Amino acid sequence: MKDKNFWKNIGAVIQLAYSYSREFEHTIELEYKWCYYFDQNKSIFDLEMFDFSDLERTSLLNGTILKLTDLYNLSPLMELLLRDDKAFTAMSTFYSSMQTHYCCLICELERYPYRKHPSHEPAIWEQANVISQYEIAIVQACRCVEALLGKPPKKENRSRFLEHKQKWIEQLGINPDEEFQKGETTYIDFYYNLFELRNAAAHSYGTIPFELERKQAVVAQCFASLLLDGYVMKNVIEKEKLFETLSINRNIIERVNETMSTSKSAQTDE
Repeated sequence: MKDKNFWKNIGAVIQLAYSYSREFEHTIELEYKWCYYFDQNKSIFDLEMFDFSDLERTSLLNGTILKLTDLYNLSPLMELLLRDDKAFTAMSTFYSSMQTHYCCLICELERYPYRKHPSHEPAIWEQANVISQYEIAIVQACRCVEALLGKPPKKENRSRFLEHKQKWIEQLGINPDEEFQKGETTYIDFYYNLFELRNAAAHSYGTIPFELERKQAVVAQCFASLLLDGYVMKNVIEKEKLFETLSINRNIIERVNETMSTSKSAQTDE
């Protein structure tokens, strides 16, 4: 796969960019439905669709509606995902980790001075069923980190180790010797620990205690999230440059009045 191009369709790109921009608290899943001889003057119920049931046709009227300005705000992430296979792979594996086991990154990383809600703790009769989810979440979080930095080099090779630490600063903007508070150690030390944890999770056969497994999953996901954030911040380009790169129509964007909306795009108070 590394030597071949693969089709990153715009639906997958929007899905990842949207989910990442909302800290994975709200995610969307997109799939393509083919329409023959599209006619904007026809109702969706009158259009000819391929492999499309009546139930699916009705469901098109529901779901998340993205306004033009929403897509414009996502455009730096979308451009990065289209341009950079490393970013796409890292974000898609982290998305998989969060889909398997969701944790509130805002609360776990204490991005606000207070917790907005308690963590969801499975009931005792649910624990046996979710341990495998924690293990998969750890493996996928580690794959996200591996996509960004590769596997840890041997510390005995001093020059290789120092070169690798410099890679952190250049590609992520993170000093690997700084403390990773959630893991109660430095970033670089947890990086090495994560790969040992990944191996244990992949071959645990359910022998790791539930409490330890959940804690490890959350810490691994927080670590991968911080590294992914660093890579994104280092590699996205300014919005002004995107008008040309993504062929965005500047006139349409500048004509948008944020105080106006349709019945479908209006913001409602929850």
